[in-house]
Amino acid sequence: MYHDKILKGVVTVGAVVLIGFGMYMVMDPGDSGDWSGEDDRVALIGGDGDRPNHGYIDEGEEPPIDGDQGGGSGGGGGVGGGSGGGTAGNLPPPESPARPRPEIAPMVDPTTGPPNYNVLLPVGELWRQTSFTMFATANVDLCIDRDAPANAPELHWISSDMNVVRGFRRARTFLGFSDALCVSPDIFGVGRTTITARSADGSVMDTIELNIVAPNVAEWELEVVRLVNVERRRAGVPELWIGDSCRSAANTRAREIVVLYSHTRPGGGNWRSLCPAPTDVAWFGGENIHRGSSAVSPATVVADWMRSADHRANILNPNYMFLTVSFFFDKNTTSRTHWVQLFTTW
Repeated sequence: MYHDKILKGVVTVGAVVLIGFGMYMVMDPGDSGDWSGEDDRVALIGGDGDRPNHGYIDEGEEPPIDGDQGGGSGGGGGVGGGSGGGTAGNLPPPESPARPRPEIAPMVDPTTGPPNYNVLLPVGELWRQTSFTMFATANVDLCIDRDAPANAPELHWISSDMNVVRGFRRARTFLGFSDALCVSPDIFGVGRTTITARSADGSVMDTIELNIVAPNVAEWELEVVRLVNVERRRAGVPELWIGDSCRSAANTRAREIVVLYSHTRPGGGNWRSLCPAPTDVAWFGGENIHRGSSAVSPATVVADWMRSADHRANILNPNYMFLTVSFFFDKNTTSRTHWVQLFTTW
């Protein structure tokens, strides 16, 4: 359920995958445009909490495509297709920063890797390892080992600490996890809990300690910048600097999309009301947003954006110089994970 409307100056086509995300773009100088699109999918928990729930409920959010236009000397028009004010005229282009682009090291991921398949799995057991680590965002699913009995009876899943994991969802096949081998834990808090998976007749039963750790927000934001620059290198466009001037704006927007998933701010206007474009040079700016269960890590959120033509166009736009990323995680909200990218030349 994806809704797309093309406005003046738009040259790309939107495509959204599985969980809500959106993109907003405005270009200057001259006759320019912006666009956005999103689809929201929410996985809800039901049942007794100790076995996978195989039902999903799809809930669509389809705000209109926002359009405005404006120039470095004038500023944008109203959200929703306003004609804007001013053009770039003879304003000079933005200057590239003199400092070198930062080298960002890959994020440290404590998520446990695959088990050692050289060790035989005893009959009736489901895991080789005794513990497994994942982030509180549920960045991965919990899977039994791939050579566990394929014809085993249906498994019932139980968590020893409901303050850490309070139930289980159906495996997130849209993230590449097997519905036959995996379940997605409903994570309620950080800490350790013992997960028991057993068949009704007791022929198959095993336990594993699940360690839930909080994401390092600053690390995750830097990792998104790094992954974006990986994509830009592949496309042969200049890498982006880490943006500073729109840091507060990005943080505000990441919290605003909790209550209004749109490129329009709750009080009206768009992100540039928080981080105004310069008036003495031509400028380019854009916004990508994302939230929900396919945006549970830096890798998944960038992959989802790259699968959408519109969001990919923002990520690979050669005119941009800076990228500011904000990640807001709140387990008490419906979507839990909320991401904002602000692309600018200022």
